[in-house]
Amino acid sequence: MKKFSEYAKESKSNTTAGSSSTVDNAAAFDLLKSVASRYEGASEGDLISAILNEAKKARDEGRLSDKEIENFVYTISPMLNGAQRKQLEKVVKQIKNS
Repeated sequence: MKKFSEYAKESKSNTTAGSSSTVDNAAAFDLLKSVASRYEGASEGDLISAILNEAKKARDEGRLSDKEIENFVYTISPMLNGAQRKQLEKVVKQIKNS
């Protein structure tokens, strides 16, 4: 299985330079990379909790919008299996409702 940073690099290179989706994806990827690097080896529950906390903080500070979250989901979903997509949808719903 690839590391998240490898997926992030692939995804960023698949967007067109200067497009708003590049900017949107960059914010979401930066947030996720920051959490993932700090919690490498942590339990799934700890990681999800950290993602939710970081996302809430970013949203409160105006650094993460619904559009950025949706672009991130659109970009990363093809790389996930069904169970992972369901988990992502659950986490995204929690983030949007926070």
